Amino acid sequence: MTDKPETERVDCTDCFALPGDAMDDLGVRYSLAIEGEPVVFEYTLHPDTREIRIPVLVWFH
Repeated sequence: MTDKPETERVDCTDCFALPGDAMDDLGVRYSLAIEGEPVVFEYTLHPDTREIRIPVLVWFH
């Protein structure tokens, strides 16, 4: 058991390395290519609303 209250937030960048390449200096936007697949996407982190958004998805054909 920990002494942290259950509602206390932890910054996810302190816990693990995020996949992909950082697209900004704030650590909010990342780019990731799916290995072996013709797919590239960008995602943004929104810890205040506990969301990950995918604003860009490129599927090469």
